Amino acid sequence: MTELAALEFDEIGRLDWDATSEVYDVVPFPDGSGLMRDIQGFKEPDTPIPFGPCDSAHSFLSFLLSTRRRASDSPMLAVLQLFLSSLTDRTLEGPPFVLSHPDFDSQNVLVDDDGTITGIIDWDNVDIRPRQGAAAVYPMWLTIDWDPLFYGWSKDASPEDNAAYDSPATYRRAYLDAITRASNGKLMHITCNSHIWTTLYIALSNEIATSGIVDHLSKFVFGSGLLGYEVEEGIRRGPWYALRQKPGTIAEITGAL
Repeated sequence: MTELAALEFDEIGRLDWDATSEVYDVVPFPDGSGLMRDIQGFKEPDTPIPFGPCDSAHSFLSFLLSTRRRASDSPMLAVLQLFLSSLTDRTLEGPPFVLSHPDFDSQNVLVDDDGTITGIIDWDNVDIRPRQGAAAVYPMWLTIDWDPLFYGWSKDASPEDNAAYDSPATYRRAYLDAITRASNGKLMHITCNSHIWTTLYIALSNEIATSGIVDHLSKFVFGSGLLGYEVEEGIRRGPWYALRQKPGTIAEITGAL
């Protein structure tokens, strides 16, 4: 993964081979709507909608969020808007951007009987993404504890109930140590909090997981899921969200405040 992260680009998008110049160019994602097919209320267009290239991590995530909010808005998505502005690492906002394996999960890593990695497969739709969401990130099996929908381990559960789960935090530390050694420290800052960026991306692109992740992030940010709920309810009653639902004049906003 450190070798993959060494291939750097100026924009976020897909690679396209130019036969005339014989170089690869960064081009738009062929169909940005493909990222939103599982979102309720989102109607897939008759023709593909190219998206990108993007020049920042924020613009990439903002496309996903704005697409969702246009399809079906909610105070929960407004909370995600706040998290999107506060939880991403601004030092990693711009280029360089790097390649992202589309499914860097354990079943796609081939290992021989001696434990030597012999290959990584399933490269369909490889693309270029922000550093926090690309080659240097934790693999998805090491971030599952940040997605409550798919994670069942709990410190309060019995050993029998937890038997099917590991606590990924320990393995994240081991992975971070390995990335740090392999990159001579260059990628440590990128990898160490990459699970937060990945969690935001999942919350934006997978509607089923959104609610649980927003609750988890609320506990991370506020120290309490209850406070996160109160923030969501406050947004529901406040003029900021109401204005988005039914745009009004400056005078109406002032009156609401």
